[in-house]
Amino acid sequence: MTAQGLKSTSLSVHSFSKRKHYSTLTRGKASRDYLLIPVTCSNSVTLRSHRRYSTIPGQGITSNKETVPISSIQPHKPKVDLRPAPKKASKEVRPANPPPPPTQITQKPHQSTSSPSNSTAADTRKSSEHLGPFESTKYDFAEATRRGVFAPLPEGTSKIGAVWHNLKQYFWFYYRGLKLILVAHRRQAAAIKQRIKDAEAKGEDALMTRSETRFLQSYNRNLFKLLPFVVTVLILEEAIPFIVLYAPRLLPSTCLLPSQQERIEDKRRSKQRSHIAIAKMELGQIEIAPTPKGVSSLSPELSLAVAGIFATPTYGPSFWIRHRISQHLRHLAKDDVLLSREGNGSSLQDGELTEALEERGIILNSSLTQQEKLAMLHWWLKSAQDENSRLQLVLQFAKDTRLD
Repeated sequence: MTAQGLKSTSLSVHSFSKRKHYSTLTRGKASRDYLLIPVTCSNSVTLRSHRRYSTIPGQGITSNKETVPISSIQPHKPKVDLRPAPKKASKEVRPANPPPPPTQITQKPHQSTSSPSNSTAADTRKSSEHLGPFESTKYDFAEATRRGVFAPLPEGTSKIGAVWHNLKQYFWFYYRGLKLILVAHRRQAAAIKQRIKDAEAKGEDALMTRSETRFLQSYNRNLFKLLPFVVTVLILEEAIPFIVLYAPRLLPSTCLLPSQQERIEDKRRSKQRSHIAIAKMELGQIEIAPTPKGVSSLSPELSLAVAGIFATPTYGPSFWIRHRISQHLRHLAKDDVLLSREGNGSSLQDGELTEALEERGIILNSSLTQQEKLAMLHWWLKSAQDENSRLQLVLQFAKDTRLD
């Protein structure tokens, strides 16, 4: 090939490159670079490739679709809230003016501070008073397990096994309660009666102690409740929680769980306090008039209140309620004689003192000491002479009681 031919070939390649560059710009495609295809001539002369730029280095050409490098994208600015909410103080931040320390509560005279364990047990009993039948059953079972009355549930027991375990625990508990009445208590009651019979045969004074008298009374009450309870257990055992809540007098004392017994006593005290408030209101209305003399002179409202203070049934007509009040006053007269003969209750324990006072309608604060309770019992024994005086003591206590 001649030099002229080689020159024409180079010009044709150069013009082709310029046309390609122009068509790329007109389409809006910004090519970074463009490499020419090497052309080999017949005499083995190779044309060097020429790099062409669509833009001049250092300058930018505006196009319809400009490709922006990723590294040049600026992050979004944080959103500024024009009305920010007040910042909550952290737990470590202390207030500028800390609250004053709690003041120590001053105990009133003749008032002792109860231990944390006693207050916790009292709170637990108060919370259990408002439980339903099924919730109270679960609570009673848990308390019986905690106190060792029921055997604990073995680990890994299935639901069916747990139900069978609970049924066995209840069955053996009721069995031991009934056996205690029919065997042990029957023998003990027979021994007391035989001792009295032998003393009378010898012409000696046949006197029973207060504990023997109260045991025979409790034994006779349990015998009276025994048959209905056995029928209920055999036919409809699921009704026992309802009986405990709504008719606790139908159950023998040996077939009550400890938590059930405590719930019954708490409910009885609550009713006695409410009837003391009713009696106080009724006595305030007749303050000018003379105090009623005798049970027969009580008004229907006041007789209902006095029956509630003595924890006797309050249903029925007024004459029936007055008959129950007279019966209870005669029982208190006999018990006063036994207490006076045995040192005016000096040998009684704290729980026995509380029980004796509550039978007389005297509901005291649980924080009182044993000596203070004994002083109240001495006041009753010294002032109670007959049925009318005992009724006057109950009315006087209800009238002077402060309702907090």
